Amino acid sequence: MVRRNVFAIVLLVGLVAAGSLTLTAAEENHEHSHDDDAIHEVKNVNVTIFNETMQEPDAFVLDVRSEEEFNKGHIEGAVRITSNELPNRDGELPKDKEAPVLVYCNSGRRSADVANTLLFMGYENVMNLEPGIKGWVKAGMPVV
Repeated sequence: MVRRNVFAIVLLVGLVAAGSLTLTAAEENHEHSHDDDAIHEVKNVNVTIFNETMQEPDAFVLDVRSEEEFNKGHIEGAVRITSNELPNRDGELPKDKEAPVLVYCNSGRRSADVANTLLFMGYENVMNLEPGIKGWVKAGMPVV
């Protein structure tokens, strides 16, 4: 139990640090650049926008839930990679860092953390399904 809590704290500190580093680097680039490029940030989106973006040919849908949750129902075509697995399975992510990466979990909390990690990894178009799969199902959207 203590080991699990220590791991959770280390992971949380790492995510917070990653977010700080990403923001600091983005701010530095923005200060030294005279173009109007926006600082990349996770877009928390609703079911409609998530579904519309899924239709883009290069969209990548990432389910960050456990295998048990995934097997109870998931969005068709989604790839399941948990936050713990991400460092070892990053080769399964899109090579194109500008491709839309749509992330979801059960309620939107875990996926928000993973979405921020993806930004830190260099992905520029990351969307989090804010209501999670619960909101997806509530909106009458299909799961497999």
